[in-house]
Amino acid sequence: GAGILAAMTKSALRSQIEHEFSPRQVLENLNKTLYHLSEKNVFVTFACLLLNKNEGLIKLATAGHPPVFHYAAVAQHVQVLRTPGLGLGLRLETAFEELEFAWQADDRLLLYTDGIIEAANKSGEQFEEERLRACWLQHLSLPVHDLCETVINSVREFGGSEALHDDVTVVSIAMKENVV
Repeated sequence: GAGILAAMTKSALRSQIEHEFSPRQVLENLNKTLYHLSEKNVFVTFACLLLNKNEGLIKLATAGHPPVFHYAAVAQHVQVLRTPGLGLGLRLETAFEELEFAWQADDRLLLYTDGIIEAANKSGEQFEEERLRACWLQHLSLPVHDLCETVINSVREFGGSEALHDDVTVVSIAMKENVV
């Protein structure tokens, strides 16, 4: 089930990216496609970013996805970026909101699936957003690949012998002067 939906999402996304430049529009069109292709009550959470390197701006839209963390290096501050919206494929007519924010060299972004923050230990305590934020900030100086591995290992250590019951994905993006 999930593999087929992931393949359909990937195919629909390729088509959208070739024609759309707004994350909000991409999500609205993907939502309609998945609504017609998938079984009812089956959905996908999604985060879509568009980086404009020339203007130093990022546009973000999400669909039922956990918030995105933005570390502003100059201010040494983390913004938690949330946009409302249901998961893709749940309702035919769903509006998605788009945020636009500035980025500068040395800023960082963190995207993650809900399997990260919902991972639980033997006591039933979840990893949660605040623990993820603290772990990410503690290891912010690591290269992005190592940072992602460290976060996932921290989630596994937190859970102890408890197996991870959901997909666990972490994406970290480091902004450099002219390179992402």
